Amino acid sequence: MAITSRLELADFAMIAGDHKIQEFTCVDEDNITPIVLAGSTVEVRYSPWGDKQYKILTKTGIIFDVNKWNVTLENEDTVNWEAGYYAFQPIVTDEFGKEFKMAQGRLWIMESI
Repeated sequence: MAITSRLELADFAMIAGDHKIQEFTCVDEDNITPIVLAGSTVEVRYSPWGDKQYKILTKTGIIFDVNKWNVTLENEDTVNWEAGYYAFQPIVTDEFGKEFKMAQGRLWIMESI
């Protein structure tokens, strides 16, 4: 597998302790050609914004189409997170064990009322 493009990730927000599904689509540089994920594993790593060395959560993803996959943030994953920004990084690992860190996004956690 050769992943030559980067995902464009929009910021997203959620309330601490909510259930949320993040979906990712992998396409080549032309933004059309699907990157076939067969044989790959996928995950998303989360860390406090500005402290990327401190990973607070890693979620394994599920590939559900040729080039699409998702992760589910369960209530217990974020219930104890403080309000603020967090970085998230989707990672595709090919069948040979090579990691592709395709992009980085920003998650805004809001406190529950």
